[in-house]
Amino acid sequence: MQERKTTVSSTLEKGVEGLLKMNKVEFIKGAAKIIDRYNIKVKSRTFTTKLIIIATGSSPRNLPVKGFDEGIKAGIVIDSTGALALKKVPKTLTIIGGGVIGLEFATIYNELGTKVTILEGGPSILGPMDGEVKKLVLKKLKDTGIAVETEVKINKLEKDLVHYTSKDGKDKKVKSEKVLVSIGRTPNNLSIDKTTDVKIGSRGEIEVNEHLQTSVDNIFAIGDVVGQAMLAHTAYAHARVVNSFLLEDAKVKYNKHRVPGCVYTYPEISSIGKTEEQLKAEGVAYGKSV
Repeated sequence: MQERKTTVSSTLEKGVEGLLKMNKVEFIKGAAKIIDRYNIKVKSRTFTTKLIIIATGSSPRNLPVKGFDEGIKAGIVIDSTGALALKKVPKTLTIIGGGVIGLEFATIYNELGTKVTILEGGPSILGPMDGEVKKLVLKKLKDTGIAVETEVKINKLEKDLVHYTSKDGKDKKVKSEKVLVSIGRTPNNLSIDKTTDVKIGSRGEIEVNEHLQTSVDNIFAIGDVVGQAMLAHTAYAHARVVNSFLLEDAKVKYNKHRVPGCVYTYPEISSIGKTEEQLKAEGVAYGKSV
């Protein structure tokens, strides 16, 4: 599996590099810094430009709880990148976070024979997804032997023991060979100098309008860094909107409800538009079939 993953990733990367080269796009490796609205610095070079598009992505969010930093150093605590790079299948895996990424890895490792436990802090798995879908997925997870607990509070990590408080207020602990922290991702906004006027939101996201334009009108941001649905589909949709706007087609605007989403659990889930719960809350008439 690891060999195939590496081969596929390498092929995709080389394919993108080939497309850039074919279209005469100069590709420069290095940490870039936007120093003002028209200038970007990479190492010792400064580039002057009329337009800037920020597409710096995101990074896994850390869990600021006692013992987890030590767990990372010991190789017990991993993030999604680490979960893709394990050399052997762990016998036990505790996943903190019942969102999309957490459930996808739970499905994968359960199929590989790992005993999986999911600990979610919210009232349900998969957050804002459709309620009926969440119930079906939860049943399937439990039917395959995956333990799921919601509304828990993680207290500390002590070597290979995750200590937490359950929904009914009981203090519990679960022993695990590996602990996957999957509590969301943080936008990578470090490319922006603090002296610029690009506005950053409370979650570290770059604030944009419906054309993906930042508070500085010649600087745009797309993908994970704007803090919306962190999916490839979203980034592609963002790019199309920005391209249209730069080609003077201001009619094209980003609409999150027109971008599909997917979850690679078993069964797989796909979605587009608003959920039944959202439509009910808004008083919108809708049809339904099961």
